[in-house]
Amino acid sequence: IRELMDNLAFYNRMPDDIKEILINLTFNMGMPTLLKFQKMLGHVEAGRFEEASAELLNSRYAKQVKGRAVELASRMANVGA
Repeated sequence: IRELMDNLAFYNRMPDDIKEILINLTFNMGMPTLLKFQKMLGHVEAGRFEEASAELLNSRYAKQVKGRAVELASRMANVGA
């Protein structure tokens, strides 16, 4: 969580569901790799969670972890819906 707060200025103002998703992603891939998801993180920062979800699914990570990525992306897309 400290890494997320230190690296993503917008982290603290995100809804709890988004924070949990970002924690999960950081745990699974590490902060350096998460920071490579620039388009997804840009959408998250702007509150465009459906677009962020699509970016997550359009990644090598999603191809590797399959169901877990689908679950996280689905949760992300439904934040605020």
